[in-house]
Amino acid sequence: MYSEAVIYKMLLDTKGRPPFPTIADRAEWEAVRSHPKVEMCLSEAERVAAEPVPALPATLYLDCNRTGNRRRFEAGCGQPRD
Repeated sequence: MYSEAVIYKMLLDTKGRPPFPTIADRAEWEAVRSHPKVEMCLSEAERVAAEPVPALPATLYLDCNRTGNRRRFEAGCGQPRD
């Protein structure tokens, strides 16, 4: 994981040019998209996007806010939140 300082330095080192291709540079973006790790991330994102989003009623949020107990809220969304 990169720290804020490392990211800041990386952005400064670009000398005003963003550290990624412009939107007009389609060949570069297609090269990025064909990278195996990017393909894996996109496949996972497409799979997750197809899943239904659980309903989280305001009562669960308010219960968590009022009591400090996150367990019922977390159970409603299917996984703990940070």
